[in-house]
Amino acid sequence: MALTPMQKIAVFFPIGERDALLTYLQDRGKVQILDLKETVLADDLETSEMGAGGDAERIAADLKRAIDDLAEFEESGGMFGGLGGGKLLINKDEFRTTVEKFDYQSVLNAVMEIENERNDLRQRRGHRENDIEKLLPWVQVDAPLEDLAARGQAGIAAGLIGGGRTPEDLLAQLKQVSETADIEVVKRTESHAYLVVFYHRSEEDSVQDVLRHNDFDAQTFEGYTGYAKDRVAEARDEVNQIEASLKKIVEKGKNIVHNKPKLMLAYDYYSQEAMRSHANGLIGSTRQAGVLEGWIAERDFDALVRDLDQHIDDVEVVRISPEEGEDPPIALKNRKSFWPFEVITEMYGMPQAREVDPTPLTAPFFALFFGFCLTDAGYGIVLAVLSLVLMKYLKGGRKLLWLLFIGGLFTIFMGALTGGWFGLNDDTIPSWLGWVSSMRRSLMLFDPFESPMTMFGLALILGFIQVTFGLIIAMVENLRHRDFMAAVFDQLTWIVLLWSLVLYALSRMGVVLPGYTPVFKYAAMAAALGIIALSYRASKSPGARLAWGFYNLYGITGYLGDVLSYTRLLALGLATGGIGMVINVVAGMAKGIPFVGYPAMIAVLIGGHAFNLAVNALGGFVHSARLQYVEFYPKFFEGGGRPFKPFKKELKFTRLVEEEN
Repeated sequence: MALTPMQKIAVFFPIGERDALLTYLQDRGKVQILDLKETVLADDLETSEMGAGGDAERIAADLKRAIDDLAEFEESGGMFGGLGGGKLLINKDEFRTTVEKFDYQSVLNAVMEIENERNDLRQRRGHRENDIEKLLPWVQVDAPLEDLAARGQAGIAAGLIGGGRTPEDLLAQLKQVSETADIEVVKRTESHAYLVVFYHRSEEDSVQDVLRHNDFDAQTFEGYTGYAKDRVAEARDEVNQIEASLKKIVEKGKNIVHNKPKLMLAYDYYSQEAMRSHANGLIGSTRQAGVLEGWIAERDFDALVRDLDQHIDDVEVVRISPEEGEDPPIALKNRKSFWPFEVITEMYGMPQAREVDPTPLTAPFFALFFGFCLTDAGYGIVLAVLSLVLMKYLKGGRKLLWLLFIGGLFTIFMGALTGGWFGLNDDTIPSWLGWVSSMRRSLMLFDPFESPMTMFGLALILGFIQVTFGLIIAMVENLRHRDFMAAVFDQLTWIVLLWSLVLYALSRMGVVLPGYTPVFKYAAMAAALGIIALSYRASKSPGARLAWGFYNLYGITGYLGDVLSYTRLLALGLATGGIGMVINVVAGMAKGIPFVGYPAMIAVLIGGHAFNLAVNALGGFVHSARLQYVEFYPKFFEGGGRPFKPFKKELKFTRLVEEEN
């Protein structure tokens, strides 16, 4: 549960070894390079302005776009084809020579030509489809489109009305203000009527006023000539030709998609070049020597010195002290069993150098709460197996998948204790699965639907334990930093008060230690007096101390609220089981459907339980994490540390063989 000890270093080297040094550091991935422009040495050293990645960054961006474009022309990879598969395995020397011999620019040009041509065709298709959509309602008009506009003394307005309005109603209103108005209905649909209005131009204002009041949507055909039916036919022919051209482009893409692996190698190569160019801008130099500052894990310092002496001529690595107020970057250091739970800490924020790593302290609570939220052993089995399967196919995210696997195991445990097996109970388990019913009863301690208060009480107990455990951690940390007053009057008094009140209530009810009721009573009173007298120590005024002390004692309501927050575990656990039961009932009803009963039942069971697992696993993760962040961490954890980010290879598509061994 300790943080990785970090050492600040300075590396001095001949200016001619600059590229070799950066390449070595990137290959090893052990040193976080600091920007010398932000140090006191900035005025005495020259620093490069090549911090943005240079041409390599632009090339990498072009390669990434080409890779994404070519992905559209690949054949589907099956069920797990989109999950990332494995990386391209290649020898380190072959990696460099393959990229250097590969004419990536010609492939980029070919991909760009295909994309430009395809985008142009898609744009043209969109325009022609818009033409079809606009003109299709008017194909029955036996007149050229250019005639559907006013000319001379003849007023003509083409358009449509909707909203329950009819051409007959519109014509009746027009007749009230016009002696010449008439309507020709072109087409009717369920929601609209397309029509042409004729009138004498002398009645323009009155006719247009009626049309506006009826939300008449005027249609103009500027730029169109001839009959609508002819223009629609032409547009359809052109769309068909465009579709044929797009199919030819797809074939072109398939003919060059075999270059994608080399493009992926080139992307990784130039993205690393861009990273080195950026790192180059962080280094300072004189005419003959260069200097680099950075952080390295203490355990890696000796190996770095030894290896640099072997690979770089005249290099010198020295330990240096951090500047005043400078904290080292943070790297978590946990055992394999706790490593997956670093996801929870990293989502919240890294601890500061003086703080304890909360990861192993959080791990058992988070896993137990996650299982509490699902409380279904069947779902736990599915989640655990699915996590293992995805680890085989996904490139990254192994830490999260291991976390879900552990969560699945705890879900199996909690589900077995509460009798949760895919929402089944003794009434819904088929008779031919009698052994399942027997196993369920033998493992179950209580049924949360029959004894919800048992589950409610268990949630409160877990919450109370974690909240007070957070205070214990804070007390130990204060003792470690020799802040004894804070340890006693900010944590110990609260621990004694909270536990004394709980034990006092239980002893009064005869649940535990009934003869010790007075002891718990006076212990609570003593702790309360300690909080009132010395929890506020910022002022020398006795009155201010007492006033703030009483206010701090009122904070006990906050602890009550914290503990009650854990009842969400009960709510989520019951929701998962309840929804599972409903799914089983609906599946049973679907079974009775003639002819398709069994397929429908299977579809409901698979789809319903998959949805229930996905939604409640997400809810269990979010709410279990929330309990850590809101109720647990604030008791002892401040956070805000900077994560350790060593300068290293970040290969998206490639894995060098040497790095595997």
